[in-house]
Amino acid sequence: MRSLQLLLTSLILGSVAWGQAATVLSVPSTAYPTIQSAMSAATNGDTIQVAAGTYVENLVWPAKVLNVLGAGPGLSILDGNQSGACIVIKDGLASGSLFEGFTITNGSGTPAYNGSPLGSLFYGGGVHILNMSSTSFGSITFRQCHFTGNTAEDGSAVFLRAGGAAFEDCVFDNNTITPLPPSAASFSASNQTAILSQAQGFHQVTFERCQFKLQGDGSIAYFDPGWNPAVTVRDCVFSQNTCTRVLDGHTGGLTIERCVFSQNACDSLVALIQSGGNHCFVASCVFADNTLPGGVAMAIGPGVLAGNVANIVNCTVVRNTVHPLAGAVTIMGPAHVADSIVRGNLDPTGSLLNSPFYVFTSGGGSLTVSNSNIQGQAGMGPNVVDVPALFVDPNNGDYRLRPGSPMIDAGVTNPTFPRSSGDVRGLPRIRGSAADMGAYEAQSLAHHPASRGRAGENNGGPFDLLTMNGSAGGMFRRVEVPIGASSSLEMAQPPYLTAPVQYAIYGILGEANFDSVINVPLGIGDMMFAPAPMIPWPHPSFFMLASTFGPIGFWQPLFTAMPTPWSSGPGPAIPFPFLMTIQGILEEVPGVYVPTNALIFEVK
Repeated sequence: MRSLQLLLTSLILGSVAWGQAATVLSVPSTAYPTIQSAMSAATNGDTIQVAAGTYVENLVWPAKVLNVLGAGPGLSILDGNQSGACIVIKDGLASGSLFEGFTITNGSGTPAYNGSPLGSLFYGGGVHILNMSSTSFGSITFRQCHFTGNTAEDGSAVFLRAGGAAFEDCVFDNNTITPLPPSAASFSASNQTAILSQAQGFHQVTFERCQFKLQGDGSIAYFDPGWNPAVTVRDCVFSQNTCTRVLDGHTGGLTIERCVFSQNACDSLVALIQSGGNHCFVASCVFADNTLPGGVAMAIGPGVLAGNVANIVNCTVVRNTVHPLAGAVTIMGPAHVADSIVRGNLDPTGSLLNSPFYVFTSGGGSLTVSNSNIQGQAGMGPNVVDVPALFVDPNNGDYRLRPGSPMIDAGVTNPTFPRSSGDVRGLPRIRGSAADMGAYEAQSLAHHPASRGRAGENNGGPFDLLTMNGSAGGMFRRVEVPIGASSSLEMAQPPYLTAPVQYAIYGILGEANFDSVINVPLGIGDMMFAPAPMIPWPHPSFFMLASTFGPIGFWQPLFTAMPTPWSSGPGPAIPFPFLMTIQGILEEVPGVYVPTNALIFEVK
């Protein structure tokens, strides 16, 4: 189905762009036994549909816009046979081409003259883009591709010069740089990289939803000084790499959003970010659990243009082992840190850093910090605190915020403040009265005050009265049972009342969160979802579990309940995965109704 949708989209776009119906060329076929033969025969806007199989080819992309669609990574395999780059794109690259659904492997690079004695080096094992035309500065998209097992003396996976490129939903792993020849003895091996960009300042280089793992040596991505393209890295994961650096070099404007840098054992930096352009924006990112004895988790500057400030917003920088003299974050240009958590970073001896920041003032570095949790630096700026962040499970890499964390709603309240639209998972900011500090925005039912209910709020509460299997769900208000297990539903006697009370318990399929909260009239207040009687027609997602009032409107209770205290007793076992959210309304005193606590019940 997805391939059909892509094919139809390509046909429509090709027709619009070129004024004629695009052609679909199938590979392999009698007419086109190889991908290269189809590319040579195709015209602008055509789609080449490549079946599953291994294609031992070294493609040379013609000067035309094409959509080359494989069956998917691991199915359609482009094997360069160690005979050069798997794909070479030279002069005439026009914007709009797409290469999707392939494993790109076993490429060995292609020589590229770059005006230096190193021009004979082999660049771009997987993809080699050298677009030196003075009239064409196009861009190509690689989508759902797996770059693996490629080699080159630089740019083992990708070499990009004088052209733009977008990488979407791609995986880069196990691409290796080869030893330099004696003629390149002056070339630093630490500059060798999996992705080498020499794109121009007017080009866009983007990585979205990509994974980089098990990359060794050099840098993962190096943006060559003097070229300065605009670079965007969004929703990417960098983990388990043993490279020298992860991101390294100069850009003409850098955006890194919603990325995770974790469990890397690098010789130097996890992210060396030097922006020579008009902005540097790092937002909703996690830098955690990296071992970097020679470097830092993040370095900003130098070279941010006069009048521009590098903004580090909603980042979580924690539990990294870094050089004691550098700090977890090194500032070499003007920078502002806001709504971030920088805690628990260590030197190689295991001691906490005296300061998580190192500001290279003699090199033009300057730093301001606001609304952040910085270990050992309380008061260094407006609303800067030094308190435990209360992560869910930091020992196992879970840096979400626990309910009750002082980081929740502690960020900048101004809705126009520059930040990523989502947290590191892509879930929305802002969920409460203000943004949360750190990369994660509290989203779940447990984080919303409505989940506590109002039962007994004027008598030392609110109290948890509603339970499943005797549990109110703990910190995350979640009760889990295995498939096939029996469960019971209970409503306890309010401890502040002596007489039994009436109630109704409602449920919805799925997990309630901030988006589902509703204000119920008649003084009841906020509930995590709309009770079934508020829905004027039967709805499959809303139901009534139990009620001492009997049926209400269309809604027949599943259990016949008694006034508090009450238990349904063991209910029928559920033989399949199931998830529901429940909450009740309790008649606290005659005519006064309040919501009970809410909880999530999951069969898994």
